[in-house]
Amino acid sequence: MAHHSNDKEFNAFVENNAKGGGALLFGRITYELMAGYWPTQLAIKNNPVVADVMNNLPKIVFSRTLDKAGWNNTKLVKGDVVSEIRRMKQESGIDMVFMGTAALFRY
Repeated sequence: MAHHSNDKEFNAFVENNAKGGGALLFGRITYELMAGYWPTQLAIKNNPVVADVMNNLPKIVFSRTLDKAGWNNTKLVKGDVVSEIRRMKQESGIDMVFMGTAALFRY
């Protein structure tokens, strides 16, 4: 398993990427991990810039098993992943960032 260091350079890199905007796309597992951390006081204390962005950017979680997505500004999509992403690309004009969701790429 790869290990990274949370030094000043890494934190600056993460903050710069977080400010890029767009919509964040997740599968269920990554969504649950992110939603379990970024809204917490620990995340806000340790990295307030990234926490603010993560908590406020539009988020889409693709899941067949979730019943609801309670993290701020999150839409739950239970249907066809490919069709939804194609629709979003045509309609939104915003960048989309897949966050640690390798399982989505099988579709």
